Amino acid sequence: MKKRVCENLNFDWRCSCMIKKIVAFILVALVVLCAVPLAYAESEAGATVLDENTFSELWMDFFTASFEVYDLNTAVKTYPSVVFGYDSNGVPYANGKKYYYINYGDRDLSACYATALEKYQKVLTPELAQRMVEDLHVPGGPDVELIRRGSDGNWYRLFLVRPGGVLPSDVKSIHVDGNRARVDARLRVDVIDLEDVGRNDYPYDKGLRFDFTVDLVYTDDGWRMSGGDVFDYIRDYAYTSPETGDENGVRAAWLGAAAVLAAAIPAVMLTVSRRKKKYIDI
Repeated sequence: MKKRVCENLNFDWRCSCMIKKIVAFILVALVVLCAVPLAYAESEAGATVLDENTFSELWMDFFTASFEVYDLNTAVKTYPSVVFGYDSNGVPYANGKKYYYINYGDRDLSACYATALEKYQKVLTPELAQRMVEDLHVPGGPDVELIRRGSDGNWYRLFLVRPGGVLPSDVKSIHVDGNRARVDARLRVDVIDLEDVGRNDYPYDKGLRFDFTVDLVYTDDGWRMSGGDVFDYIRDYAYTSPETGDENGVRAAWLGAAAVLAAAIPAVMLTVSRRKKKYIDI
């Protein structure tokens, strides 16, 4: 009798242990099954989080990286500028345009393209990063080189256009759709300013503020800017700029005189002075 009772107790104990294991297994399975969609949802939510601060940080990284190839001679030390009416191969620019370059002398700028590309790839898609380090295309003539080396051995960087800075408050709206987004913002583009060149005989820079759009895509490395009309504006500025092809008025007279001198020497050397930057809202 005692043996049978013990056997029953052992059986009940084994059943109880088995039930506990089954219940524990079911609970673990439920936790895992619930956690997977939750983690996925959190991942998806993280992918779509894009606020004003995130965008402004991305843009400011783009802004600082641009100093490698887009130049307005705004460093503490200023350099003399020159005017070229032709590319480094001697081919005249389209429509008789002339472009200012900053003369860095024997300071080697050959690594600037690669450095800019490396920095750009941290904030731009590969396609846009590559586009931003290419020379500026102007229909009907040679590309306007961002960086060139003269026959005199000196290195020159284009003095024309550069993206400006941004504040979170400049962002007007952000639209996110999955892993893609569009930002509407009041952005600044800094450009050469020849408005007073007839009086001062040297170029300055000014800031232009427009309403621009920026497209973004979410990647494995986070948000990257992929396009937008602000990039088109910068890339097209060698073609659209009113500061390089004006053949009327004082500016044209000054550039014409520079062209005469350029026929005798490779470039016209100018001393650049600094003044308070002008900001123009458009």
